[in-house]
Amino acid sequence: MPRALLLTGLIVVAVFSRLLPHMPNFTPLGAIALLAAAYFRRWWVGILVPLIALLLSDFALEITTRWHLLDGWIANGWGFYSFTWAVYASTAVAGAVGLLLRRKRTILNVSASAVASAVVFFLLTNFAWWLTELSGLPPTLSGLMTAYVDGLPFFKWTLLSNIGYAGLLFGVFALVERWKPGLEPAAS
Repeated sequence: MPRALLLTGLIVVAVFSRLLPHMPNFTPLGAIALLAAAYFRRWWVGILVPLIALLLSDFALEITTRWHLLDGWIANGWGFYSFTWAVYASTAVAGAVGLLLRRKRTILNVSASAVASAVVFFLLTNFAWWLTELSGLPPTLSGLMTAYVDGLPFFKWTLLSNIGYAGLLFGVFALVERWKPGLEPAAS
């Protein structure tokens, strides 16, 4: 089984999990970005694949929400909103962090990368929320700090999902590599 096929399969399954009911910010995106960047042969493919996966799942969320195809079934069912750019930026940063895993993918390194990616997501998305008029927060340092404090309940879900999904995705991939050591390198 080619490595690229296994990677793509894991990413597709994880992306579809965004369409299932879940706690706010409990998604596989951070872990997908780490896995893709760590394993795809070409570094830029490892950054690009999670962004494409995010875009496709955002389109699916947008369609199902606007057309009420799965009304009441999808938790947090919005795809595009005024601070979507921050989600894409944090996914790209998670991919950049994943590049550090290319040489040594230990449990400690993967865990630290998952935590770092969660922190970046928290900082970027809450900053972007503060910038929008929707937040109702003043454009002051106090307003920004309020945005971060208000975002803390969501941070735990981001952190748990990054660590959990990273453990699952990297663990499955490591088991398959051990079971089938001759896996063809991930092509671009």
